Amino acid sequence: MKNLIQSILMVIVAMVISAFLIAGMIYGIWLIIEGWQVVEEMGELLLAK
Repeated sequence: MKNLIQSILMVIVAMVISAFLIAGMIYGIWLIIEGWQVVEEMGELLLAK
């Protein structure tokens, strides 16, 4: 019984950790996209002068 509870807890912890990793990856990709747009706008402003 103790092993069953322990394995269930390990699965739950692994799911939570993987959810945080997936959320972090999505946030990182979003930051890269946003940053790229800012870089392109800055480039246009610098090239316009």
